[in-house]
Amino acid sequence: MDWTLYLPTQPAEIAELGVIALVIYALLRLVRGTIAAAILRGAIVMIAIAVVLAAFVLNVFELLVLKSILSQILGLVVFALLIVFQPELRRGLLSLGEHKLFDRFRDEPRSCLDDLQRAIVSLSRERHGALFAIERRAQLNHIVATGVEVDAEARADLLSNIFWPGAPLHDGGVVIRGDRVVAAACIFPLAERRDLTSRMGTRHRAGIGLSEESDAVVVIVSEETGRVSVAVAGEIRTIEPPSEIAAVLAELTGPDATPEPEPEAADEDAEASAADDAGDDDEEATS
Repeated sequence: MDWTLYLPTQPAEIAELGVIALVIYALLRLVRGTIAAAILRGAIVMIAIAVVLAAFVLNVFELLVLKSILSQILGLVVFALLIVFQPELRRGLLSLGEHKLFDRFRDEPRSCLDDLQRAIVSLSRERHGALFAIERRAQLNHIVATGVEVDAEARADLLSNIFWPGAPLHDGGVVIRGDRVVAAACIFPLAERRDLTSRMGTRHRAGIGLSEESDAVVVIVSEETGRVSVAVAGEIRTIEPPSEIAAVLAELTGPDATPEPEPEAADEDAEASAADDAGDDDEEATS
């Protein structure tokens, strides 16, 4: 058997192989740290085996019927992968839509950081659990749809009263767009990463989950200790003292915003936040 018929020898064939390798690498990076990563690795192994069977065994023995069936199955696998990896594909398209090329088509939101800081400091002092999502470039309309529309100016007294224990809207999270509270009692998606400690409470998992799915800056106030944390791009860090939250948010939401917290600090603070939130009441969380 002439193996050169099945190995890339021409420059165009080698380039195609390189493109395929880059696509697989990009997909693995996109789902890194999620349950989908294991699924994708398994799917790649199965597809590789199927391709080898189709290209070598079935061709050598001229098993035309099996080759036709396998070709049809491979076509269906593509659609199955689109369904399985729908959240990751949405996140990738969201990142593409946030490219600087499209900045000219976006309106810059106004700031309400002073009021937000006063509310967070008050909630932290009283140890009232809270969850705030501050929009940046990507709008959170799908999150807003899960809550109660407020559409009010983001004032410190309003933000504090929303999360007062027993208040009608204190369950769930608040979405802030510009200088306005868009909605309250919103359901945030929980993080499904396997590397998170089992002691991490629902409120912090919801904050990390939303920060993974969007470019929003999520502020979490622990009900157990009043500790204030910020989640960005799937990483969480603690803000100490809580009065520094305005400066941190200004850095994260300003024109020169950094994409994510420093990895060293984020890893340590995630453990601290997990311990603080372990006693939070799940009825006041987002799921």
